Amino acid sequence: MSLLSANMKQQAENQRIVITGVGLVAPGAANLTDFRANLLAGRSGISTIDLRYMGVHPAGICQFAETRYRKKRENSRGTRAGCIAVYCANEALVDAGIDFSTYDRAATGVYIGLTEHGTVETENEVYNIGQYG
Repeated sequence: MSLLSANMKQQAENQRIVITGVGLVAPGAANLTDFRANLLAGRSGISTIDLRYMGVHPAGICQFAETRYRKKRENSRGTRAGCIAVYCANEALVDAGIDFSTYDRAATGVYIGLTEHGTVETENEVYNIGQYG
């Protein structure tokens, strides 16, 4: 192992990551408090949706204030998953309670994990694949 890689390994071991806030959107919950309450009460938020090419199926529909952090026009430029990501990132910062007037913004990062691909995109792909038997 070279001296450079040993130094880099030591630096990585000394770094700490702190999760200070959580933002989420889930079926039946647009924030962590509601999600936790639903989870403890055994409410899933799953209902049904009628998809153009696939019929009626169980689905979890996320409802949230789409224009809280972005304008409607900005939301229409990307996918719904991107809209959810921006909403959740901002909710995580609010949940963290960080006062950015006294805090270095460059020292802040947001990790985004998505489990949704845009519904319309998925529906269209499933239909196209189905055309090949």
